[in-house]
Amino acid sequence: MTAFFSILKLLLIVVWSLFCIIIAGLVYLFTFSSRIPIFLAKHLWSKPMLILMGSRIKVSGRENIDSDKNYLIFSNHCSYADIPVLFNSLPLYIRFIGKNELKKIPFLGIYMRISGMIFIDRSKPRKAKASLEDAAKLLHTGKNVVIFPEGTTIEDGKIAPFKRGCHTLATLGEKDILPVRIRGTLSIWPISSNLKMKNGRIQVIIGKAISYEEIKDMKATEFLKKMQNRLEEL
Repeated sequence: MTAFFSILKLLLIVVWSLFCIIIAGLVYLFTFSSRIPIFLAKHLWSKPMLILMGSRIKVSGRENIDSDKNYLIFSNHCSYADIPVLFNSLPLYIRFIGKNELKKIPFLGIYMRISGMIFIDRSKPRKAKASLEDAAKLLHTGKNVVIFPEGTTIEDGKIAPFKRGCHTLATLGEKDILPVRIRGTLSIWPISSNLKMKNGRIQVIIGKAISYEEIKDMKATEFLKKMQNRLEEL
């Protein structure tokens, strides 16, 4: 029975996502603005996604966000559900840094391109550095950028060691860092199986921002440990 409902949820999620991607693509053809797909993801796509997944979300720490600033956002990552959760819970318009393989997925890859998302190829250091430079440019133009510092989804829900690219981006971006901890998405949509989806509660904790001045002179190892500890404390 669990598998049946999981398949039904997954089907509805795919149909809804495809519909929203098509709408975003059509609007983009008339506007050529990356802001429209981001707006639609936040206000049209994300909330129904959470409903379809059978999740209830509780957000704390919104008062830690200064609406006059833009941020480099560090978030843990353990489920496909994390993306709509972040779109829905953060009172910001956000862009993600995603792995290079995502650009090859039909429809999703197109959406990510037109919305200004950044693809990173960690197997090629030069290209990875160029992607981080592109993300830094977004930060300098006032955009909010989300990076999953663990570099991949973590199936046990714990915080894994951060990748060095986080330090590179923080240095290039010169923005305050906003730590965000997500809890509960792993059980709602396990990354290891699409057949074990279940209803549940999600908690999003937005920590106090770390100022760029506080970390700008840190060496990579010190910075990564500090940021990991900050996320673990949430």
